[in-house]
Amino acid sequence: MTYHPCINPDKPRGFTLIEIIIVVIIIGIVAGVVGVRLTGTVSDASLMSSARSIAAMMAFARYSAVTDGLNYRVNYDIDMRRCWLSVEKEPAPSPDGDSNPVYNLSGRYQELANGVAIRDITTTRKSNIREGTEYTAFMPDGRAERCILHLTNEKKKIYTIITFKGIGRVKVLDYEWTE
Repeated sequence: MTYHPCINPDKPRGFTLIEIIIVVIIIGIVAGVVGVRLTGTVSDASLMSSARSIAAMMAFARYSAVTDGLNYRVNYDIDMRRCWLSVEKEPAPSPDGDSNPVYNLSGRYQELANGVAIRDITTTRKSNIREGTEYTAFMPDGRAERCILHLTNEKKKIYTIITFKGIGRVKVLDYEWTE
């Protein structure tokens, strides 16, 4: 038999059951904390992504209205949690002689991310709309209707999307903003 000076045959090797249990408990606590933090991060990321998608759709509507010379709308269905782009067809005359524009769907519906909802919308026409459908209009001269749209998630975090009336600029804020 070969003698190894580093190994003491009288002293048992390995970990005790108590040491293993303590390590498993520490790993469990760390995994639990990280899991909870990641869940919140995913929820906030979904909210931010939805806000940026709607803002991008608004910017596209403004750009398209200017280049096509037609009125565009970004429509919101608060109850169904979706939005879509529509464009004005040739104005049809109404019985009283005024133009009566008809809007058609341009593209497809964009669903909001899971857990994200439209809390309320304020436009030049109405304020604090919490149900039904509403829209923001973009005109060929680059202007847009004033719109303040609040998105929220399960954690009640709020993002605000604003369109500025005179210049049509769109801005996303990561907090609640009201007039």
